[in-house]
Amino acid sequence: MSSNKNSTFICPLPWKHFSTHPNGQVGICCQSSEPYIGIAATNNVLLTIYEKSILQIVNSDSFRQIRRDFLEGKVPLACQGCYQLEQGSSISDRQTYLKKFPLTREKMTKLTSADGSITPEFKLLELRLGNICNLKCITCNPGSSKKWLPDLDQIKKVPNFPMYHGLDFSTQSEFNWPMSRAFWNELHTYTDQVELINMNGGEPFLISEHFEFLQYLIDSSRSSNITLHYNTNGTIRSSQLEKLWPHFKHIRLSISIDDVSKRNEYIRFPAKWDKLVDNLKYFCSGKFDVEIIQTVSVFNFLYLGELHDFLIREGLDINITLNVVTTPIYLSPNVIPADIRKRAILKLLFKYNLPFSREVHTLFFNDYHNASEQLNFFKYVDTLDNIRSLSYKKTFPKLATI
Repeated sequence: MSSNKNSTFICPLPWKHFSTHPNGQVGICCQSSEPYIGIAATNNVLLTIYEKSILQIVNSDSFRQIRRDFLEGKVPLACQGCYQLEQGSSISDRQTYLKKFPLTREKMTKLTSADGSITPEFKLLELRLGNICNLKCITCNPGSSKKWLPDLDQIKKVPNFPMYHGLDFSTQSEFNWPMSRAFWNELHTYTDQVELINMNGGEPFLISEHFEFLQYLIDSSRSSNITLHYNTNGTIRSSQLEKLWPHFKHIRLSISIDDVSKRNEYIRFPAKWDKLVDNLKYFCSGKFDVEIIQTVSVFNFLYLGELHDFLIREGLDINITLNVVTTPIYLSPNVIPADIRKRAILKLLFKYNLPFSREVHTLFFNDYHNASEQLNFFKYVDTLDNIRSLSYKKTFPKLATI
């Protein structure tokens, strides 16, 4: 916990928000993932929604401590990310959500018992619905896609290979919590004030259990006040969902597309580009608010801008938001030698003086280069190409020359 005394540093999320992870753990927000600090824990034991109730998680030791810190004018350890951003004059998630879901210190105090516990009154739900997915993206892992497991088993056989994310995915049962009717039934009781639900996966369009939850919100006359925001890979459509969506206030789709044509098929294996484009055009037909999330990695870094060009050619006015790979390090753009990376950035800025190109410049126009991680990248990609019968050298010829 920070010793900073700041009575204006308040956040609505510990009072108004519930955020699941694919493995059933629950975070105080999507930015704080420190075990026992930003993740629900009691008596130094991490809590999961397949073992504990929503009320037990909301009033876990770690969450109650965060609320007490706020009420004492302290910056909780779990909230240092937002605090540091604000000290650098950047806009934090805390500020964004406080504007969207206003909450005063007086109201926080009224809602909170002396020990930091509350009765949940959720405004925002963030539901990462396990790891069922139809893709196994090269920058992903079994924590978000079960389809990754056979490939990971093959990778593990490579001597001295740097394990992907350094994580052990040997057990998978904890990812099955979205199939629990008990969870959804309990969640029903906390939806009176919900205004926004973010649905992620895995691939949320494949998680049929949440369809019944949406039907409940419709039947209970709550849906018209709720915005649904999906993060989807865009490769599939659900006729069941599309029958439910008109009953909600607004539908927003964040569609993950990393590159164009064969390069996107390689990164987001085994997606089919033509099918994705057809779906994208449908989603942009006027019924939904659509944005593209482009994950920037070593694979597409030297081709940035071509997705923007494609959208322009197709007459699709869609904003691109960047998501940058930081782990594992050997998939970060920083494994590309600094001189090659800088030349690519300058060309990008010259052609596209747009927010996405300026963000790339801010993040990657530097002299950093990790040669050992570059070697790990080549070892990784050669191994995975052999497993998937692909060739990064043919698909990304610029990358093959670094």
